[in-house]
Amino acid sequence: MNAFGLQFAPGSDINESVSLDDDGNTPLGLAAKCGCLPLVKYFLEWPALFFNKPNFHGVTPLAQAATGGHEAIFNRLLQACNGDVNMPDNNGDTPLARAAEEGHALIVRTLLQQDDILPDSRNIYGETPLALAAERGHYDVVELLLKSPDVETDSADREGCTPLARAAAMGHADCVRVLAKQPDVNINSKDVDGYTPLAWAARRGHCAVIRVLMEHIKIDTESRDEDGFTPLMIALHEGRSDVIRAICEA
Repeated sequence: MNAFGLQFAPGSDINESVSLDDDGNTPLGLAAKCGCLPLVKYFLEWPALFFNKPNFHGVTPLAQAATGGHEAIFNRLLQACNGDVNMPDNNGDTPLARAAEEGHALIVRTLLQQDDILPDSRNIYGETPLALAAERGHYDVVELLLKSPDVETDSADREGCTPLARAAAMGHADCVRVLAKQPDVNINSKDVDGYTPLAWAARRGHCAVIRVLMEHIKIDTESRDEDGFTPLMIALHEGRSDVIRAICEA
């Protein structure tokens, strides 16, 4: 029995010695998920411990710490897992993708500094860390990812949505602005339904985003979706007078 009330037989595999939860988390995985640094330190002292063992969903302790934004725990696990920083979960999300989606900029920065990091990895839906951060409106994370030379600004997911389109659809004007400034961005990219970023903003009523997009020299206000609707026609159909003004007055 130790200070944490845990019992392990000498030489036993502590990954298996404690009952797992319903998600298959090991004791270390649970400690990382809950942000319990003392318990993480304790488990890392066991030489036989499989430091990065995933749970039933493929989520490793490192990914748990990245998701929760537990920086001290993340840094300790990063040193212990022998550089295995790109292990995806069952959805294909890496620790970087999970940290980006949750907006944990310091963890994202640390991961981007790793020599073997894959900053543009895709999950099973075709989503990159940049796309996930843009959709959630994590401006600081978007900026960090855009500084990586290996990140493709216009990478589209399985539905054809780019990070710019995702940010526009969710109304994140600051993310739209920084993405629209990238030299390789296609301001008029279309998804599988023919929606451009401007069309998404018009449909959702995001006037601030519309004003940002309308500043772009290459913006196409006449682009039509699969139903033949332009962004202005979409606004008319949705009854959004404020959007109509934003487009017409730009």
